[in-house]
Amino acid sequence: MRFLRKRELLITYSFERQAQVREILAQNGIEYQVNSGSRNSDNVAARQGLLGGLGENLRHAYCYRIYVDKDDLERAQYLVR
Repeated sequence: MRFLRKRELLITYSFERQAQVREILAQNGIEYQVNSGSRNSDNVAARQGLLGGLGENLRHAYCYRIYVDKDDLERAQYLVR
């Protein structure tokens, strides 16, 4: 039941921001889990290939959710603010 100890630290659509937060957490010895998924229900890569993306910004096509242990949440929030 380890998953019950996880708390959501951050939701972002920025690849750069999630990478920055992950680095901060790793440097401070805080274990984390990242879940990511497409903002759209369609397959973004397939749409881009078929339609050329039609101006869609793929840099923000994915949602990143970062979770930490509930005992680390307050410290993690302080570090990434």
